[in-house]
Amino acid sequence: MQRPQRLAGLALLLGLLLLMTGLSLTVGARSVPWAETWAGMTGRIETIGAAAVAVRMPRTALAILAGARLALRGR
Repeated sequence: MQRPQRLAGLALLLGLLLLMTGLSLTVGARSVPWAETWAGMTGRIETIGAAAVAVRMPRTALAILAGARLALRGR
């Protein structure tokens, strides 16, 4: 694979990871608007939605780390 194609593929995968991370933080038993998601990620927990995001962040981070570890192991 050529270098420009590899970089384009990597950029696509990183964009997809960001999109899925955002969906993981906003979609759940209680849907959270993007503004409250951002507030929860920056630590301003003033609403129930922002609190929900603060609770979901460790789960999402652990899922990303577990997926990265499995990818590096090749399984």
